[in-house]
Amino acid sequence: MGKMLRYVLFTLCTILLLEPLSAQQLIGDSLTRKSAFKVKRMAKQSLRYNDTYSAIELYELYIKKRPKKIGAQFELAQLRQQTRDYATALDLYSQVTNTEPDLFPKAWFYKGQCEKHLQKYIEAEVSFEEFKDRYRGLKDKSKFRRLIKAEMAGIVIADSLWNNKLPVLVKPMKELNQKHTESSPIFISDSLMYFSAMADDILPIIGYDDSVSAIPRMKIFESKLVNGEWSAPTLLESEINDQDYHITNPVIGPKGKYLYYSVCAENWQGKIVCRIFQSRLVNDVWKRPEEMGFGINESGFTSTQAAVAVEPKRKRTILYFVSDRPGGKGGKDIYFTRYNVRNEEWSKPRNCGSKLNTVGNEETPWFDKSRGTMYFSSDGHPGIGGMDVFSSVGMMSKWSIPKISGVPINSAADDIYFKKQPRERYQVIVSNRPGSLSLWNTTCCDDIYEVFYPSNIDMIIKVTGFETSADIEKLEDRRPVKEGTTNIYLLDPESGERYLIQTDSMNGGKLELSLEPGSIYQIEIEKPGYFSATSIVDTRKNNINDTASAELTIKKWDEKPIIIPNIYFDFGSADLTSESRNTVDTTIFKLLTENPTIIVEISAHTDSKGSSALNKKLSQRRAESITKYLIQKGIDKERLSGVGYGESKPIAPNENPDGTDNPDGRAKNRRVDFSVTGTKLDIISSD
Repeated sequence: MGKMLRYVLFTLCTILLLEPLSAQQLIGDSLTRKSAFKVKRMAKQSLRYNDTYSAIELYELYIKKRPKKIGAQFELAQLRQQTRDYATALDLYSQVTNTEPDLFPKAWFYKGQCEKHLQKYIEAEVSFEEFKDRYRGLKDKSKFRRLIKAEMAGIVIADSLWNNKLPVLVKPMKELNQKHTESSPIFISDSLMYFSAMADDILPIIGYDDSVSAIPRMKIFESKLVNGEWSAPTLLESEINDQDYHITNPVIGPKGKYLYYSVCAENWQGKIVCRIFQSRLVNDVWKRPEEMGFGINESGFTSTQAAVAVEPKRKRTILYFVSDRPGGKGGKDIYFTRYNVRNEEWSKPRNCGSKLNTVGNEETPWFDKSRGTMYFSSDGHPGIGGMDVFSSVGMMSKWSIPKISGVPINSAADDIYFKKQPRERYQVIVSNRPGSLSLWNTTCCDDIYEVFYPSNIDMIIKVTGFETSADIEKLEDRRPVKEGTTNIYLLDPESGERYLIQTDSMNGGKLELSLEPGSIYQIEIEKPGYFSATSIVDTRKNNINDTASAELTIKKWDEKPIIIPNIYFDFGSADLTSESRNTVDTTIFKLLTENPTIIVEISAHTDSKGSSALNKKLSQRRAESITKYLIQKGIDKERLSGVGYGESKPIAPNENPDGTDNPDGRAKNRRVDFSVTGTKLDIISSD
């Protein structure tokens, strides 16, 4: 059912929700005189043409003729759920489970889904528990085991989300919404929006001879914000609106030169398959549409719903997209590919990983470049209805654990295509929640909704950066940072991971940043030839507009070795003690993590006791012991070298002038230090 439901849900990467036709109208009163066998055959024929509504009426007539056919009731319930008529589907599933509780075990699962859609969470929990007692004999039991876990987890958080609604207003965009489904809105600018809708108000008619009248196609429309109101939609004048295909899911490239979009059509098997195309802006018109290559589109499988991002440091364009190709985590997954300007090629698409993608479906991604955050909809993460909006910080295949957006951005229905306007005070979402324009039932069809934040909290951070060196002793002699870079990371308090979300140049030592409340950030200033500096900014307790400051000082690398204090070894041993490991963790490991491009030499030294050869071998083993420990903790081995100098580089006398032993001097000579020997750029990010 999950796959079938998705097939209906998303316009143009799935089936279109057309205005229902009456099967009675198609053939007149003679339909009731047809045999049950012929009626069911007609229902199957309607489904082959994706005419779900006629199939529903035919199944209902068949059941009147064969009321004991529980299998037909189960199939009808599935069709009702596909058209998102949750209340009617629930009644039908209940009839199935009451009559034959064990014959169709999946009926319990789908019944629970419908109850969630209707906010009947206590009843849904009972249905899911009943399903747990019956699903073990299913062929796809592994998938359902994970789905049921997510559904139950969603019930746990539902009350909290409904009782603690976000301070936002959500209302339908009446200027854009028509009786057909609208989808895939995208802000081209503050005052221009593209979205997809039916190009014509034509209804397909399916005849006995398998003929089909003209079927309306989805096309891209535009609307402009004029005097605070969105204008009536007009068809986008462009070569991309090919009349023979469904055209949807537009997204503009990072420099505004390319438009990426989906071209969808039925294949020979009757499956809607989408491909991603790109079009170039020529004289303010989108022209020269061409299908994207490099494995982005895969024959026989859907590739759709592109989203665009830019790597903060390397500035490469990243294209995210949704596909049902083999090798994914579930139904539809989010993938990514990167553009190599030098070769003019996109990299081989890769899965975004199991933190984003689940055994369910992840769709409609949108990347907030200013926050380094992916917004997407999923029915595989714990949610409160069907498809819910989630957000995750990260890039490519490294992501934080997704967080569900609150109510009323999410509802008990399906909520998809979350997007922000460039000025961020305004957002849109597509939903079939009650209040949408209805053709068949109150939740059948998708409309575009606008989201307002009546009171928005701003957190402003004023960053001041200084640079210094070994020859500068006074704070007032520090210089403002010139030709430096400021990196903004979002910290995950649970995993300890940090995610780069923004990069800005610093030239003059001052920078002002806008941060969101409710998060922990790390501000970092870096510059070639200098150790980076970081500061933590915690906005979790900010519920009013506020301004804070952060002062950071970066220090120039010194050619002299830097001693790492408190690293001890047992006599004659190269094994790090627990105290020494703690020292490494808080000094050199921390420095290498915060300065991911530097290459260092770890040097170990001894005093003069024992033979020179043995001391050199021992010191070499100790230096290598530290480098191996750092490699185990994740530091690239290419950034490390370990050298043992034995007693050859003392920094204090081993003996006093009168020839007696100098314990203090020997203690100073038994040391570990490091020195920066160079940099290795881009060692972390690689194809």
